[in-house]
Amino acid sequence: MKFKAFVSILLLGVLTLIALAGCAHVTNPLAVDSIDVREADTPETMALSATASKFMLAVMPDTQSEVCVGPGNTPTKFFAMTRWLTNIRSASNLQFVITVGDNINWTTPDEYMWKNLSNGYRDLDIAGMNYALALGNHDTHAVATNGGSARPGDTHALLRETPEFNRYFPVSRFKAQKGRYQTGKSDNAFYTFTAGGLNWLVLSLELWARQGAVDWAKTVLANPAYTNHNVIITMHSYLNSDGSIYSGNGGYGDMTSRAIYDQLVSQYANVRMVVCGHVGSSAHRTDVGAKGNTVYQILQDYQGENNGWVRLIEVDTSAKTMKFWMYSPYLKQGRSDSSTFSFSGVNFVPTGVPATPPVVSGAPANLTTNKAFSITLDVDKNYGYWSTNGSSFSPFTTAGVSVPISRTTTLRYYGKEGTGISGTTNSRTYTFDTAAPVVSGAPANLTTNASFSITLDVNENYGYWSTNGSAFSQFTTSGVTISIADDTTLRCYGKDALGNTSATNTRTYSIDTAVYYKIKNRHLTNQFLCDGGDRVTYGSGSTDAYRWTLEYVGNGIFRLKNKSSGKYMHVDGGLDYVELGTPAASDTKSQWFLVEMGDYWREIRNQYIEKSVASNTSRIHTDHQKGYAEYLNASYGWWTAQWFFVRQ
Repeated sequence: MKFKAFVSILLLGVLTLIALAGCAHVTNPLAVDSIDVREADTPETMALSATASKFMLAVMPDTQSEVCVGPGNTPTKFFAMTRWLTNIRSASNLQFVITVGDNINWTTPDEYMWKNLSNGYRDLDIAGMNYALALGNHDTHAVATNGGSARPGDTHALLRETPEFNRYFPVSRFKAQKGRYQTGKSDNAFYTFTAGGLNWLVLSLELWARQGAVDWAKTVLANPAYTNHNVIITMHSYLNSDGSIYSGNGGYGDMTSRAIYDQLVSQYANVRMVVCGHVGSSAHRTDVGAKGNTVYQILQDYQGENNGWVRLIEVDTSAKTMKFWMYSPYLKQGRSDSSTFSFSGVNFVPTGVPATPPVVSGAPANLTTNKAFSITLDVDKNYGYWSTNGSSFSPFTTAGVSVPISRTTTLRYYGKEGTGISGTTNSRTYTFDTAAPVVSGAPANLTTNASFSITLDVNENYGYWSTNGSAFSQFTTSGVTISIADDTTLRCYGKDALGNTSATNTRTYSIDTAVYYKIKNRHLTNQFLCDGGDRVTYGSGSTDAYRWTLEYVGNGIFRLKNKSSGKYMHVDGGLDYVELGTPAASDTKSQWFLVEMGDYWREIRNQYIEKSVASNTSRIHTDHQKGYAEYLNASYGWWTAQWFFVRQ
C-alpha cells in the first residue's frame, strides 16, 4: 500500500496514548511500573494471517534522545514507540523488532536510562515479541557518564565494556537468540524467525567490530543450517548520510565499515539487508554481493528530532517487494520525504532443506617435490572451480579436471551449487625444490703437523661423509665432527628427501708430525744447509728447502731428509759435495751420525765412509766456500765442519 494511505489507516486505528508512568526509581532491571495505554484500534484492512507472504519488520533508530529525559521523568516518547509496536503486532503481522544502537545516551550513576530502555522493551517481552539490540558507542563505557564526550582512559578498550547492557538485557531475555560470539554477552549475536513462508536470521554486530567478531559472524552465515535464511545484519555505524559506506572506524574502533562490507556483507549469498544508524539522516543503497545477491542497506537515525520515529518495513515474499517508511507513534504521523521508498524484484532466499555447496576433492595436501605431476580434481555435484597462481577461476563438472603441476604452484578451488551457494575456497601450495643441500665446514686442502677436527654442517635434510674410501656415513642439520689424525682424504655431499644430490667434494689433509731443523754452519754467519737440486747448498733462506728432518735408523745413525723435496743427503757418487737423491733406506752412503763437538755444535759424518776409510777426514763442511756443502778433507775441530740444529 502507499505510504499516505497506510498512515491514514494507522491514524484512524490508533487511539491516543495516555500518560506513561515514570520509572526513575525502578531497581529491578526487568521490572515495569503500571503503564495505562489503550489498545490500538487497527483497521481490518491491515490484518494479515500468520502464514501469509506479507509481514512487517520494525527498526528502532537511535533512541538515545527518547530515553534521556532526566531522572524521575517518564520517557513518554519512547514508551509510546514500544507500546504502539505491541498494539499493531497482530494487525500488521509484525514479526521482529531491530535496533541500530545508541539505545541510550550514556550510562549515569543511577542508570535511569537503562531502566527506561529495559521497561520499554518489557512491553515486547510481555507481548512475546522477538527483538534484537545492536550496540552503539553511547551504549558502552566509551562515552562519559555525565555527557556525550569520551570517557577518560583507553577509549578503544572501553568500547568493548558493556556490563550494563548485558545486565539489563541478559541472554535469557532474547528468546529468538541462537548463538553469540562471547559467552553470556549479546554484543554480537544472531537470532532466527520464520515469516512470509521463509526463514530469517538477524545478526547484530558490535560497533566497528573486532576481527574475531567478524570471523565468528562468517561461520554463522556459512553454516549450512543457515544458508537458506534471509540474513539481516544490524550494526550502529555503516552508511554515511549520503548513502556511501563509511570508510573509517571512528578512531577508536577496530574494523572499518568498509572492511566489514568487504569481508562479511558482500561475501555471503544469503545476506539480504543491512540496517544502521549513528548518522542523523535517512539513506539507502544497494550493492551486488560476490555471489550475485542484491544487498539492501538502510540508514535511519533521527536522534536530533527526538520525536519517536520508527522505521517500518513491509515485506511481501510473494510479490518480491519491500516497502520502507517512517512513523512516529508520539506525533501520530509519518514523513513525506526520502525516508519513504520501496524495492521490487527482491530475490529472497528460498526455504526448505538448506542447500549445501558441492565438495571438491582430489587435491593432495601441501607438498614439496622436484618432479612434475598432475592432480585430478573431482566435484560431487554441479560445478567446481579452480585457479593456479592467481589466474582466473575455470569451471569443471562432475567429469573432473586434470591440473598439471610443473613449477611452484598455489592451487585454489571451490564448489558452487546450482542456486549460487559457494563452498569455501581451499588453497594448496606445491613447492618445486631442485636445489641439493649444501655441505659446509670442510676447509681447503692443507698440510699440518698436528691432528685437528672438522665440523661438517648441512643446510637441510642430510649430508654424507667418508674418509680414505670408507663407506659413507649420514648426518643431519645438527652437524657432525670428524677427527683428522693422519693423512686423510675426506669426501662429502648433500642429499635431500626428494633425492636432490649435490656433487661430491673431496679434500686432502696431510698430517706431518716430523720434527724439522734448520742446520746452521758455525763458521759462516747465518748460513743454513739447503736443497740445491742435485746437491746440498747453503744460504740464509727460511723456506721448506732449508728444513730437514732426522729419520732415525738405529745405533745413533740418521737419514737427513729435506722437507721441500723429500730427498735425502748421500755420497753415492764419491764427489766433493753432498748429493741429494732418493737412495734406498738401507744405503749406508745416505746414513749419517752426529758427533758432539761441544755447546751443541756437531759434525755430520757419513756412516759408509766412516766405516770403510781409515782415519778419514770426511765430514760436511764449507771450507772452500764453494756455495755447496763440501764433504772431503776437513780437519777435526774446524768450525767450517760444525753445525747447529735449530728446531723449527
